[in-house]
Amino acid sequence: MKPNFIFIGPDKSGSSWLYNIFKAHPEIFVPEIKDIYFFDRYYDRGLDWYFSFFEAAPKECKAVGELSHDYLFSAEAAKRIRKDLPDVKIFTVLRNPVEKIWSHYLFLIRSGITKKPFEIAINEIPELIEKSLYYPNLKVYYDIFEPHQIGVFLFDDLKKDSRKFAKNIFDFLGVSYIDNLPYEEKVLPASKPRSFLVAKIVKTGANIFRQIGLETIVGKVKSNKTVQKLLYKPYKKKPKMSEETRQKLKEIFRNDIEKTSKLVNLDLSMWYR
Repeated sequence: MKPNFIFIGPDKSGSSWLYNIFKAHPEIFVPEIKDIYFFDRYYDRGLDWYFSFFEAAPKECKAVGELSHDYLFSAEAAKRIRKDLPDVKIFTVLRNPVEKIWSHYLFLIRSGITKKPFEIAINEIPELIEKSLYYPNLKVYYDIFEPHQIGVFLFDDLKKDSRKFAKNIFDFLGVSYIDNLPYEEKVLPASKPRSFLVAKIVKTGANIFRQIGLETIVGKVKSNKTVQKLLYKPYKKKPKMSEETRQKLKEIFRNDIEKTSKLVNLDLSMWYR
Protein backbone atom coordinates (compact mmCIF):
# COMPACT_ATOMS: atom_id res chain seq x y z
CA MET A 1 0.00 0.00 0.00
CA LYS A 2 1.42 3.37 -1.04
CA PRO A 3 0.27 6.75 0.30
CA ASN A 4 -1.81 8.85 -2.07
CA PHE A 5 -1.58 12.06 0.01
CA ILE A 6 1.05 13.82 2.10
CA PHE A 7 0.75 16.84 4.36
CA ILE A 8 4.08 18.63 3.86
CA GLY A 9 3.81 21.18 6.70
CA PRO A 10 4.48 23.61 8.16
CA ASP A 11 4.41 22.94 11.90
CA LYS A 12 2.13 24.87 14.28
CA SER A 13 -0.62 25.03 11.66
CA GLY A 14 -3.11 22.46 12.87
CA SER A 15 -1.36 19.23 11.85
CA SER A 16 -2.08 17.49 15.19
CA TRP A 17 -5.76 18.45 14.89
CA LEU A 18 -5.80 17.13 11.32
CA TYR A 19 -4.08 13.91 12.35
CA ASN A 20 -6.78 13.26 14.96
CA ILE A 21 -9.55 13.95 12.45
CA PHE A 22 -7.94 11.67 9.87
CA LYS A 23 -7.54 8.86 12.41
CA ALA A 24 -11.25 9.06 13.20
CA HIS A 25 -12.36 9.13 9.54
CA PRO A 26 -13.40 5.70 8.19
CA GLU A 27 -12.21 6.46 4.64
CA ILE A 28 -8.76 7.76 5.65
CA PHE A 29 -5.75 5.86 6.94
CA VAL A 30 -2.74 7.42 8.67
CA PRO A 31 0.00 5.50 10.53
CA GLU A 32 0.32 5.33 14.32
CA ILE A 33 3.07 7.96 14.16
CA LYS A 34 2.70 11.49 12.87
CA ASP A 35 5.85 12.95 11.32
CA ILE A 36 7.58 9.92 9.80
CA TYR A 37 10.18 12.29 8.29
CA PHE A 38 11.08 9.71 5.63
CA PHE A 39 11.68 11.96 2.66
CA ASP A 40 13.86 14.44 4.54
CA ARG A 41 15.58 12.62 7.45
CA TYR A 42 15.34 8.88 6.95
CA TYR A 43 15.37 8.35 3.20
CA ASP A 44 18.35 6.02 3.50
CA ARG A 45 16.08 3.48 5.26
CA GLY A 46 14.47 2.72 1.92
CA LEU A 47 10.97 2.60 0.45
CA ASP A 48 10.16 -0.79 1.95
CA TRP A 49 10.65 0.69 5.42
CA TYR A 50 8.47 3.66 4.48
CA PHE A 51 5.69 1.65 2.90
CA SER A 52 5.56 -0.65 5.95
CA PHE A 53 3.82 2.18 7.83
CA PHE A 54 0.84 1.80 5.48
CA GLU A 55 0.53 -2.01 5.46
CA ALA A 56 -2.37 -1.89 7.92
CA ALA A 57 -4.46 0.37 5.69
CA PRO A 58 -7.83 -1.27 4.89
CA LYS A 59 -8.37 -1.77 1.17
CA GLU A 60 -11.58 0.23 1.30
CA CYS A 61 -9.76 3.40 2.43
CA LYS A 62 -9.89 6.05 -0.28
CA ALA A 63 -7.14 8.22 1.23
CA VAL A 64 -3.92 6.79 2.64
CA GLY A 65 -1.22 9.15 3.73
CA GLU A 66 0.98 10.82 6.29
CA LEU A 67 1.71 14.18 7.89
CA SER A 68 5.35 15.30 8.18
CA HIS A 69 5.60 19.01 8.84
CA ASP A 70 9.21 19.56 7.73
CA TYR A 71 8.88 18.34 4.14
CA LEU A 72 7.91 21.86 3.13
CA PHE A 73 11.36 23.11 4.06
CA SER A 74 13.32 20.48 2.16
CA ALA A 75 13.84 20.78 -1.60
CA GLU A 76 15.40 17.32 -1.48
CA ALA A 77 12.24 15.91 0.08
CA ALA A 78 10.14 17.50 -2.68
CA LYS A 79 12.26 15.88 -5.40
CA ARG A 80 12.18 12.50 -3.67
CA ILE A 81 8.39 12.61 -3.28
CA ARG A 82 8.04 13.48 -6.96
CA LYS A 83 10.32 10.59 -7.95
CA ASP A 84 8.82 7.91 -5.69
CA LEU A 85 5.17 9.02 -5.59
CA PRO A 86 4.63 10.99 -8.82
CA ASP A 87 0.82 10.98 -8.58
CA VAL A 88 0.51 11.79 -4.86
CA LYS A 89 -1.60 14.69 -3.64
CA ILE A 90 0.28 17.09 -1.39
CA PHE A 91 -1.22 19.79 0.77
CA THR A 92 -0.20 22.50 3.17
CA VAL A 93 -1.95 24.66 5.77
CA LEU A 94 -0.51 28.15 5.92
CA ARG A 95 -0.69 30.23 9.08
CA ASN A 96 -0.01 33.91 9.61
CA PRO A 97 3.80 33.74 10.01
CA VAL A 98 3.78 36.21 12.92
CA GLU A 99 1.35 34.01 14.84
CA LYS A 100 3.16 30.87 13.73
CA ILE A 101 6.59 32.03 14.90
CA TRP A 102 5.15 32.86 18.34
CA SER A 103 3.47 29.46 18.59
CA HIS A 104 6.73 27.82 17.50
CA TYR A 105 8.60 29.72 20.22
CA LEU A 106 6.15 28.57 22.92
CA PHE A 107 6.58 25.01 21.66
CA LEU A 108 10.36 25.29 22.02
CA ILE A 109 9.83 26.30 25.65
CA ARG A 110 7.42 23.38 26.11
CA SER A 111 10.02 21.01 24.64
CA GLY A 112 12.80 22.17 26.95
CA ILE A 113 14.78 23.72 24.10
CA THR A 114 14.93 27.36 25.19
CA LYS A 115 14.11 29.60 28.12
CA LYS A 116 15.33 32.79 26.50
CA PRO A 117 13.09 35.82 25.90
CA PHE A 118 11.44 35.82 22.50
CA GLU A 119 13.40 38.78 21.11
CA ILE A 120 16.67 36.98 21.89
CA ALA A 121 15.43 33.58 20.71
CA ILE A 122 14.47 34.81 17.23
CA ASN A 123 18.05 36.03 16.74
CA GLU A 124 19.71 32.92 18.16
CA ILE A 125 17.45 30.16 16.78
CA PRO A 126 17.42 30.50 12.95
CA GLU A 127 14.60 27.98 12.43
CA LEU A 128 12.09 30.35 14.03
CA ILE A 129 12.33 32.72 11.06
CA GLU A 130 13.34 30.16 8.44
CA LYS A 131 10.37 27.89 9.10
CA SER A 132 7.92 30.76 8.83
CA LEU A 133 9.00 31.76 5.31
CA TYR A 134 6.70 30.12 2.79
CA TYR A 135 7.44 31.40 -0.71
CA PRO A 136 10.89 29.91 -1.48
CA ASN A 137 9.85 26.55 -0.06
CA LEU A 138 6.43 26.31 -1.69
CA LYS A 139 7.90 27.46 -5.02
CA VAL A 140 9.96 24.27 -5.14
CA TYR A 141 6.78 22.16 -4.98
CA TYR A 142 4.96 24.31 -7.52
CA ASP A 143 7.89 23.91 -9.91
CA ILE A 144 7.86 20.11 -9.91
CA PHE A 145 4.24 19.09 -9.21
CA GLU A 146 1.13 19.67 -11.30
CA PRO A 147 -1.18 22.38 -9.91
CA HIS A 148 -4.06 19.91 -9.37
CA GLN A 149 -1.83 17.86 -7.06
CA ILE A 150 -1.28 20.75 -4.63
CA GLY A 151 -3.80 21.86 -2.02
CA VAL A 152 -3.31 25.08 -0.06
CA PHE A 153 -5.49 25.75 2.99
CA LEU A 154 -5.43 28.48 5.65
CA PHE A 155 -5.20 28.10 9.41
CA ASP A 156 -7.46 31.17 9.69
CA ASP A 157 -10.26 29.07 8.16
CA LEU A 158 -9.69 26.29 10.68
CA LYS A 159 -10.14 28.79 13.52
CA LYS A 160 -13.19 30.33 11.85
CA ASP A 161 -15.10 27.15 10.97
CA SER A 162 -13.39 23.83 11.65
CA ARG A 163 -16.10 21.77 9.96
CA LYS A 164 -16.00 23.71 6.71
CA PHE A 165 -12.20 23.66 6.81
CA ALA A 166 -12.21 19.87 7.19
CA LYS A 167 -14.77 19.47 4.41
CA ASN A 168 -12.56 21.42 2.01
CA ILE A 169 -9.65 19.10 2.78
CA PHE A 170 -11.89 16.02 2.48
CA ASP A 171 -12.99 17.25 -0.96
CA PHE A 172 -9.35 17.64 -1.99
CA LEU A 173 -8.58 14.09 -0.79
CA GLY A 174 -11.71 12.65 -2.38
CA VAL A 175 -13.39 11.38 0.78
CA SER A 176 -16.83 11.94 2.29
CA TYR A 177 -17.68 14.54 4.90
CA ILE A 178 -18.50 12.75 8.17
CA ASP A 179 -20.59 14.73 10.64
CA ASN A 180 -19.65 13.10 13.96
CA LEU A 181 -15.86 13.62 14.05
CA PRO A 182 -14.10 15.60 16.84
CA TYR A 183 -13.99 18.88 14.91
CA GLU A 184 -14.33 21.05 18.03
CA GLU A 185 -11.69 19.22 20.04
CA LYS A 186 -8.61 21.32 20.74
CA VAL A 187 -5.35 19.42 20.24
CA LEU A 188 -2.04 20.43 21.82
CA PRO A 189 -3.16 23.77 23.32
CA ALA A 190 -0.32 26.05 24.45
CA SER A 191 1.23 24.69 27.63
CA LYS A 192 4.50 24.76 29.54
CA PRO A 193 6.62 21.97 30.98
CA ARG A 194 6.15 21.06 34.62
CA SER A 195 9.91 20.55 34.63
CA PHE A 196 12.13 22.15 31.97
CA LEU A 197 14.81 19.48 32.51
CA VAL A 198 12.33 16.58 32.19
CA ALA A 199 10.87 18.13 29.03
CA LYS A 200 14.36 18.36 27.56
CA ILE A 201 15.08 14.72 28.43
CA VAL A 202 11.77 13.59 26.90
CA LYS A 203 12.48 15.51 23.68
CA THR A 204 15.98 14.04 23.45
CA GLY A 205 14.61 10.57 24.16
CA ALA A 206 11.99 10.91 21.43
CA ASN A 207 14.69 11.81 18.89
CA ILE A 208 16.78 8.80 19.95
CA PHE A 209 13.77 6.48 19.65
CA ARG A 210 13.17 7.77 16.12
CA GLN A 211 16.80 7.20 15.18
CA ILE A 212 16.70 3.56 16.28
CA GLY A 213 13.44 2.84 14.50
CA LEU A 214 10.95 3.02 17.38
CA GLU A 215 8.76 5.74 15.89
CA THR A 216 5.51 4.00 16.81
CA ILE A 217 6.35 4.21 20.53
CA VAL A 218 6.94 7.95 20.14
CA GLY A 219 3.54 8.25 18.48
CA LYS A 220 1.76 6.38 21.26
CA VAL A 221 3.42 8.48 23.99
CA LYS A 222 2.57 11.74 22.22
CA SER A 223 -1.08 10.74 21.86
CA ASN A 224 -1.42 9.55 25.48
CA LYS A 225 -3.35 12.28 27.30
CA THR A 226 -2.34 11.04 30.76
CA VAL A 227 1.36 11.24 29.90
CA GLN A 228 0.87 14.71 28.44
CA LYS A 229 -0.84 15.93 31.63
CA LEU A 230 2.03 14.58 33.73
CA LEU A 231 4.62 16.39 31.62
CA TYR A 232 2.92 19.69 30.81
CA LYS A 233 0.50 22.16 32.34
CA PRO A 234 -1.63 24.89 30.77
CA TYR A 235 -0.71 28.53 31.19
CA LYS A 236 -2.74 30.36 33.83
CA LYS A 237 -2.19 33.42 31.69
CA LYS A 238 -0.91 32.74 28.20
CA PRO A 239 2.11 34.96 27.38
CA LYS A 240 1.77 37.48 24.57
CA MET A 241 4.14 39.01 22.09
CA SER A 242 4.86 42.72 22.51
CA GLU A 243 3.18 44.99 19.97
CA GLU A 244 6.53 46.49 18.99
CA THR A 245 7.95 43.05 18.14
CA ARG A 246 4.76 42.13 16.30
CA GLN A 247 5.07 45.18 14.02
CA LYS A 248 8.74 44.42 13.30
CA LEU A 249 7.89 40.85 12.35
CA LYS A 250 5.09 42.00 10.06
CA GLU A 251 7.66 44.00 8.09
CA ILE A 252 10.13 41.12 8.07
CA PHE A 253 7.53 38.75 6.61
CA ARG A 254 5.68 41.21 4.37
CA ASN A 255 7.64 40.52 1.18
CA ASP A 256 7.39 36.76 1.65
CA ILE A 257 3.64 37.04 2.29
CA GLU A 258 3.09 39.08 -0.87
CA LYS A 259 5.05 36.63 -3.03
CA THR A 260 3.31 33.64 -1.45
CA SER A 261 -0.08 35.27 -2.05
CA LYS A 262 0.65 35.48 -5.78
CA LEU A 263 2.03 31.96 -5.92
CA VAL A 264 -0.98 30.28 -4.30
CA ASN A 265 -3.51 32.78 -5.72
CA LEU A 266 -4.96 33.69 -2.31
CA ASP A 267 -5.30 37.09 -0.67
CA LEU A 268 -3.03 36.99 2.40
CA SER A 269 -2.76 40.75 2.96
CA MET A 270 -4.63 40.44 6.27
CA TRP A 271 -1.42 38.95 7.71
CA TYR A 272 0.55 42.21 7.50
CA ARG A 273 -2.16 44.84 7.81
